[in-house]
Amino acid sequence: MNRILDFSNQAARLSAQNHLLKIAIESGTATIPFADLAAVIVSHPAINLSKSALSALAENNVAFIVCDGTHKPSGMLLSLGRHSSHAETFAKQAAMGAAVKKQLWKQIEMAKIRTQAALLVATTGHDSGLGALLPQVRSGDTGNVEARAARI
Repeated sequence: MNRILDFSNQAARLSAQNHLLKIAIESGTATIPFADLAAVIVSHPAINLSKSALSALAENNVAFIVCDGTHKPSGMLLSLGRHSSHAETFAKQAAMGAAVKKQLWKQIEMAKIRTQAALLVATTGHDSGLGALLPQVRSGDTGNVEARAARI
């Protein structure tokens, strides 16, 4: 079903029971099959989670996202099991040569700078010189252009 559960409004205890995620809150309990979940997002400070629930989330390829005090994502648990697409992606990334990784990192940095420039144009009417930095981004960012763009 690909449900997304968001625990941001109240304390809860999450555990695993008979292939189900058991959710205990002040007003009662509920269960949902792990197979129906795409993601679980936790941002309330009083969430308790069992190890078996975390393990079952990973085994069922359910992303577990934990948020900081401002409700912004700060970490994620993804499955690394043999049948996981995440594990395949991680293995492929690890097997890439250094040159490919540097080129991909260059593309990521350029995309970040383009996005920052677009946001500046939308909010101030000009890009404050970020567009001019794009041609300076090199493989591996040896010139530290990303940091200069972030300062702007």
